[in-house]
Amino acid sequence: MVPRGPGAGEDVGRFPRPRAGGEHDTHGVPIVTSQQWRRRLALAAVALLATPAARVRMLHWGATRAEVDGVLPGDEVLPASDLVSTRAITIDARPEDVWAWVAQLGQGRGGFYSYDCLENLIGCGIHSSDTVRPAWQGVAVGDVVHLHPEVGLAVVQVEPGR
Repeated sequence: MVPRGPGAGEDVGRFPRPRAGGEHDTHGVPIVTSQQWRRRLALAAVALLATPAARVRMLHWGATRAEVDGVLPGDEVLPASDLVSTRAITIDARPEDVWAWVAQLGQGRGGFYSYDCLENLIGCGIHSSDTVRPAWQGVAVGDVVHLHPEVGLAVVQVEPGR
């Protein structure tokens, strides 16, 4: 018979061996010094204080002040929003050439041309396409663009080639 479960196969009455890397108490639990606690608290404080500034930057990634402050197409759909995010990139191409890539956005379609591996860690099932697919070019008001297999956003406005 093979011993199973916690403590199986250990000598009764013996303490576990301390793990490598630092001081441990008689139960093998690492001993944390006051200097280590201060360092951990300082890192936590820095992370806590930096979070609001990082969040603001992420909500407006790549956008100019005029784009952030201005009125953009679609703003009228939800005028009293709890969260507003304006992100932008510059693409050296004609709008009608870019539209084919925008039209196929979504989970189960062309993906989001982003960090698929991170999105898939939470079960999104994203696979960004590296080609324009004719089957994904149709997008119309009322369609749903899925962010996740169970989460989607309704299309409320479409301006192809713009």
